[in-house]
Amino acid sequence: MNLPKKITPDPLVQASVEIRVQTTLNADSVLETLYPIFAKDFPKVKPHDIPSLIRQNEGLYAPTFLFRNEKYSIGVAHNTILFEIINGYESWDIYFPIICENLDKINKLNIIKGISRIGIRYASVFETESDLSKIVNFTFANDMSEQGFNQTLQVYNAVYTKEKTQIVLQLAANAMIANSYGVVKNGPYIDIDCSVTNINGTTFDENVFSLIKELHDDEKNIFYSLIKKDFLQTLNPQYS
Repeated sequence: MNLPKKITPDPLVQASVEIRVQTTLNADSVLETLYPIFAKDFPKVKPHDIPSLIRQNEGLYAPTFLFRNEKYSIGVAHNTILFEIINGYESWDIYFPIICENLDKINKLNIIKGISRIGIRYASVFETESDLSKIVNFTFANDMSEQGFNQTLQVYNAVYTKEKTQIVLQLAANAMIANSYGVVKNGPYIDIDCSVTNINGTTFDENVFSLIKELHDDEKNIFYSLIKKDFLQTLNPQYS
């Protein structure tokens, strides 16, 4: 299936790749270990402010430090690596090599003991159309039209599984979302999170890179399968 490489206006408010890991690091050694490999290309460094009582909750995966440049950020903790776009989405062909390059830098530190989850999340807000039903090919399974009721899609949240992949899909008729570079968008909302868990290995190798690419492909296929063809044409799709 030939899918667009770019749509305009771009509805994305989040494009993140998260890898949850077990490492040899602790909270006190994260910055001193990772600063030397990231600071040159991501010179803006700051703590990621989360109240300490919340951060102490077992199983919380949130960066303790953010490394940023003008376009991208890498959030890190002893158990998380989070890549995000902070100044407009260019293309996966640009984003993916940046992810691989910086994971390879971490490889050389020999700090990874295990990889528990890889997830890709893309979230979009559509400001050019206020009616979600005109954007998505989607209806609830429990249609009550036979009982004389009209149906309006307001909020939908579901988890789908297929083999090793889990997909969390969220739809909302209206949302006000600030993207990662501070711009607030308001309109119908589509949020797709694709992930795999329990990855074999202790390095970011070709298997990991392949899984990231497969998740991105799943993400993109699901997104465009949701979008109605006539609405897609209003987004000026570019295929090359």
